[in-house]
Amino acid sequence: MFCMLVALGKIPARILIDNMQTIAEDKTIIHEHNEQRGLGSWAHKDGWGIAYLQKERWIIKKSIAPFFEDKSSLQEIKKITTSALILHVRKASGSSVALRNTHPFFLEKNKREYVFCHNGDVNEKISYHPHFVAQGETDSEQLFYSILTAGEKYSLWKAIQKTVTQYTKKRGTNIILSTKDKTYVGIAPTAYVKYYTMSFTQTPQFLIVSSEPLQELKSLHWENVLPGTILEIDNKSRKIKKYPVE
Repeated sequence: MFCMLVALGKIPARILIDNMQTIAEDKTIIHEHNEQRGLGSWAHKDGWGIAYLQKERWIIKKSIAPFFEDKSSLQEIKKITTSALILHVRKASGSSVALRNTHPFFLEKNKREYVFCHNGDVNEKISYHPHFVAQGETDSEQLFYSILTAGEKYSLWKAIQKTVTQYTKKRGTNIILSTKDKTYVGIAPTAYVKYYTMSFTQTPQFLIVSSEPLQELKSLHWENVLPGTILEIDNKSRKIKKYPVE
């Protein structure tokens, strides 16, 4: 299980990091996984990863330290300037706490870079072309390769649609998949609507899609991205197209 966001446009990295640390500590909302034990019982403490665009190439930084405790490592990252940033905080569920299992996952294929992160679990065999070789043990990395396998035949949004509906033994599946030009956010249908519903806000300066609204920006208008939705976002214009997860 994980919490994650993508931010496009001009917004200080410090705001994204500070507010995600609060979310990672499970201090903000009640959902299906903490409603019995209360706030703080579903903390995401098993590592973190950040991907950001620099000169149209993705830079990846990862750690296995708890995100809300890793103050020193994040000080320099808070100073970065970028037009696109993806942040993922991990709660391990079935694979070890290790850098190889920490999101975002990165792949360069045919001179095109892909960055991927996932919230959820897939409890069945995931198929993908054998020229993709998993470095870790997560279903998330395998799901990434399954989408890219479908992407050899279909557009990326269609590949996401077909892949997230192909696997039925899952509690939920949220994904962020980015190239330097476009970002895709996919949310599969689920019974855990509170936990898997994402939110987005957009201003003339930036767009953010996040696991939940950022506390420091709660005065902005946030719109729910409900399960059963795929967003295709142009990274530069930040225009959004919506597709169904059928």
